[in-house]
Amino acid sequence: MNPQDASQPDFSVSQKVQETYPELVEMLKNSESIDAEEKQYWFDSLETMDEDQVASLRSILVDEKEQIAKIDAEYEDKNIDAIRDTEKELEKKAQEEREKVRKAEEAKHREQDEERQDELLSMLDDL
Repeated sequence: MNPQDASQPDFSVSQKVQETYPELVEMLKNSESIDAEEKQYWFDSLETMDEDQVASLRSILVDEKEQIAKIDAEYEDKNIDAIRDTEKELEKKAQEEREKVRKAEEAKHREQDEERQDELLSMLDDL
């Protein structure tokens, strides 16, 4: 049993419907836009529906699945773009921080060099 099965309610689906429309049964169970009560209604109605009605229901469920896949793909693309933007921003901040540290080190070394020069000049003056 996969985790999705545990979260789905138990539906009463006749053996005939399960055998005749196995793909449609799965599509109904996995539909994100139909609540459990409405799913049960469709499972109960499938035995008495004509071919056009079944085809229409299948078309609706296929369209829903495609639209959700499209939305998920767009959402994923936006997330990828956001991650890339974040990575670029973090890299920029890291570069700025490295530059800040480098400048601080250079200033420290300049100050030490100046102090050393002053010490040497002072020693020369004492001679």
